[in-house]
Amino acid sequence: MPTRTTRHKPAQESAPRPGYALAEQLRAHNLRVTPQRQIVLEALFNAEGHATAEELLQIAQEKLPGFNIASVYRTLASLEDVSLIRSSQLGHGGRVYELLRAGEEGHQHLVCTNCGKTIHFKATSATALRRDLEKEHGFRVRGAEIIVAGLCPECAAELDAGG
Repeated sequence: MPTRTTRHKPAQESAPRPGYALAEQLRAHNLRVTPQRQIVLEALFNAEGHATAEELLQIAQEKLPGFNIASVYRTLASLEDVSLIRSSQLGHGGRVYELLRAGEEGHQHLVCTNCGKTIHFKATSATALRRDLEKEHGFRVRGAEIIVAGLCPECAAELDAGG
C-alpha cells in the first residue's frame, strides 16, 4: 500500500457549524467545498462521540443517494489530512472518526474491553511527554493518541460481584 504524505495545519479559531461555516472551514484549509465534504463534516459535527465510515455513509445517502463507501473514505482522508477530523482504532471494531473542534483541548480514550464503552479523558502528562520526545529525540510531534484498555466502572463492578 503506498504511503500517503499528509499536511497538517493548526485548527482554526472557531469550530465548524452546520451550513455556511462548514464551507468556511473547508476553504480555510484550502479544500474545495463539495457536497460530500459538507455532508460528512456536518454528520461528524452532529455526532455524539465517534462515528464509523459506515454510519457516515448511512447519513450521507439520505442526503445524497449516490454516495458510496469509497467516497466516504476519500472524504474522511482529505478532512483528516488537514486536521479537521481524527480517526482512532479504539479496539472494538473498525476505525472511528471524530471532529476536531477548534479551541478544545485534545482528549484521549479509555476503552472498556468488555462492553466497548469509550470514555474521553484529558491526558495532563501528554504535554510533558511531547516536550520530552522533542528534547530527547529531536522528534517533532504532530499528534499523539493514548488509548487505555480496561474495564469501565460498571463492568468492573459486575466482575467483582461475580457476574
